[in-house]
Amino acid sequence: MGASGWDYYTDYDPDPRAVLARLHERVLAEGDYYWADDDVPRPATRAELHSLYEAHEHLAEEGTHSILDIDRIAPAGTRDDFGTIVALSPERLRAALGTERPTRAQFDAVYRGGADLLDDFPRWSGRCAVLYDDDAPAQIVLWGYSGD
Repeated sequence: MGASGWDYYTDYDPDPRAVLARLHERVLAEGDYYWADDDVPRPATRAELHSLYEAHEHLAEEGTHSILDIDRIAPAGTRDDFGTIVALSPERLRAALGTERPTRAQFDAVYRGGADLLDDFPRWSGRCAVLYDDDAPAQIVLWGYSGD
C-alpha cells in the first residue's frame, strides 16, 4: 500500500504523554485508521492493538497509517527514531514559519504548501509544534508518515 501521511490537531497540554494518549483514544474510538485485515476485529485500546500485532505480524508490519503508529513524543533536538514524533526546534519554527510562536493559520499556510522544513523526517515518525492564540499556547499539531 505504501506509507500514508497524517496530521492531527489537539488542545494544548504541556504533557506530551497526555497529548499522545488522548489522540490514541480519539483515533481508536473514531476508527479513523487503516486496518489491513478485515478478518481481525479492530482494537478498542492501545493494549489490544499491541496484542493483535503480536498475534498477527502482518498487521504490525503494515501499521495503521495513523498516530497509532507512534509511541512517544520527544523534545526538539532528539534524534529521529521509529515510532517517535520530535518537536520542531525554535530555529526550525523560525526558518519555516517566521516565528517561534505560530498560529494555526500560519502553520496551515506553510504545511499545506508542502514546506520541506516541516516534512524532513523518516517514515514511521513525525513532527509536532505548539500553536498559539494571542501569544498563549492553544493547540498542538502532530504530523507524520507511517505504514507500509
